[in-house]
Amino acid sequence: MGPVSSLDTALAERFGYPAFRPGQREIIEATLAGRDVLAIMPTGGGKSLTFQLPALLGEGVTLVISPLIALMKDQVDRLTQRMPGAATFLNSTVRSDQARKRLERAVAGTVRLLYVAPERLRSPSFLDAAARMQIDRIVVDEAHCVSEWGHDFRPDYLAIRAFADEVGRPPILALTATATPTVRADIQRQLGMMHPAVIVAPLDRPNLRFSVLTVPRKTEKIGTLRQLVAQLEGSGILYTGTRRDAEDLAGGLAAAGESVALYHAGLTPKERAIAQEQFLLGERRIVVATNAFGLGIDKPDVRFVVHFAMPATPEAYFQEAGRAGRDGRPSRCILLFAPVDIGIQRFLVQRDVPDAAAMLEVLRVIRRSGRGRVLVDPEQIAAELGVSELLVRLAVAGLERGGALVRGPDELGKMSFETVRSEPEPRRWLPVTIDAERRRRRRLSLLWKMWEYAKSTGCRRAWWLRYFGDRTPPAVIEGCCDRCDPAGEPAIRPELVLAARPKRVARSIQLSAQPLEEAQQVAAVLQLVNVLDGAYGRQGVSNILRGRLPKTADQALAALPQFGALAGMREADVHTLIDGLVLAGLLDKDETVRPRLRLTALGRTRLTERPEPAASAAPRIREVRESRPNPRAELAAVVRAPSPEVMPMLLAALEDPDARIRKLARAGIRRLALRPDIPLATRRAARAALGRAG
Repeated sequence: MGPVSSLDTALAERFGYPAFRPGQREIIEATLAGRDVLAIMPTGGGKSLTFQLPALLGEGVTLVISPLIALMKDQVDRLTQRMPGAATFLNSTVRSDQARKRLERAVAGTVRLLYVAPERLRSPSFLDAAARMQIDRIVVDEAHCVSEWGHDFRPDYLAIRAFADEVGRPPILALTATATPTVRADIQRQLGMMHPAVIVAPLDRPNLRFSVLTVPRKTEKIGTLRQLVAQLEGSGILYTGTRRDAEDLAGGLAAAGESVALYHAGLTPKERAIAQEQFLLGERRIVVATNAFGLGIDKPDVRFVVHFAMPATPEAYFQEAGRAGRDGRPSRCILLFAPVDIGIQRFLVQRDVPDAAAMLEVLRVIRRSGRGRVLVDPEQIAAELGVSELLVRLAVAGLERGGALVRGPDELGKMSFETVRSEPEPRRWLPVTIDAERRRRRRLSLLWKMWEYAKSTGCRRAWWLRYFGDRTPPAVIEGCCDRCDPAGEPAIRPELVLAARPKRVARSIQLSAQPLEEAQQVAAVLQLVNVLDGAYGRQGVSNILRGRLPKTADQALAALPQFGALAGMREADVHTLIDGLVLAGLLDKDETVRPRLRLTALGRTRLTERPEPAASAAPRIREVRESRPNPRAELAAVVRAPSPEVMPMLLAALEDPDARIRKLARAGIRRLALRPDIPLATRRAARAALGRAG
């Protein structure tokens, strides 16, 4: 392209914008010069313009690889209004006959922008058509997905480099809103970028005020949130960690008279589209959503983004919070933080990162479909195993690297496999398992960074700039954040927060029991410390093991299988056991800020050595039922926090003549069937028992 003035003219003619945003001009000029470019721009910074303008000014096809189906359609619709026929997309929503016609247009040169999902790069028909296209450049949107160190790694992105080589290695433009220096380097390596221009637009957004409101318990967040919503003006997004929380909060706010829309991946596409449209058009002031909402949503006047649950990574939080104030006007980004959040998110991280056993279990399910060419639905596999779809996709990627699978192109949202073997190749399997452990540790380190942000005492905007490696000094502004301007925070009345709390259930359980074997006691301590990972010290860990919730804990901890595991032991004996594990080098006691326990490397090794199940489980159950005057109360205590060891008790209770005991037993078995932290064999037995019981 010619001089800068020509770019200004083209910008005004094609898009009607009077000026470039920070970083856009540099990215466009480097792109038009034919260089590889890695661009980091904040959410709402105008990334799409940096490849749309060069594409519309060029002669060939700009191939845009994006995982966001909704974003593809939205951008193509907008481009069609300016230049009909200049853009189209290919993803799982497009029928095969439509896809063939769109590819023919791209080969003929009548399409300037072709959006494709990364899974499309496996399709032989697409590869054949791409070889005949005049591809000016490849744009990798959400480029952090190509990095295993990023917060949203997607295995299908790893095929981009080989695809680029097959089509003649055109210049690559990689775009992301969230990438630390480590992730930037990994993006360049994974994409094979050659001497790229690395352009980092200023990440500081002075119009955003970052705040963290710490509440002792999750139950108190509800009262805090209601007060916040009543005081905050304009439209806003409330992010929750689970679909159930989203539904509960949306229902509660609607009952209180708020104008609310609900959005999560469990809704039908039509329901999600209606909720999105209502929010974008201003028909609903607030949308309560999981992280499924927001990618590619262009609503500039979002005045606040509140996170009801702490995200697992700083990148995820910064990207979601950055959807506030895209119009440059003052907006708020508020995180409601409870100490138990760290344990819950750590549990979710463990659930989403497959170990070797989980990958082999996924392979077993796939093998049931056949050994030749098979077609499987990752959602169905996830539902059958009681895991997330992300874990299934990561497991498939690991199995493919390990030689157990030969994968073909996806078909209408389903994975296809050309070959399915009985087991991975030993020489290729070890690196896969090592990488899985590295990925898990990386995810946990990102979680602790999020904890660090929530507990930081300095300027929060400065914290974000340091994290992302932006050395630009943050602008000094009034009302910067809750640390720089505490007086600017909303007024929260504690009595209203407490009034909103539901009635608390019993704080402890009493399972009189034969004490566990010493090996089982050690395993219970190590398992709990592994889950909490620094959230509590010796006293807190001891309380949970003995079936007592710490004073500041959320009742979600009562659902842990280790809750009450050492209920029959004295507190002093549990303390002695924990101290012995510290001295033995299995636990690390960190007291730099406050007492907290974590596993050492030796402790992690010991944790993998599973103890034999308690042989006395059934006699204990009979003893409880025969000697206790109120077996229903004992069973209710077990149902509140069921563990694999009580499965025989629950199965026996299904045959009890008392209908109330049978109902409690079904509730306990259902909890075991749905909890992803329970061993797979136990979950299967629980599902089978429910099927037999009707």
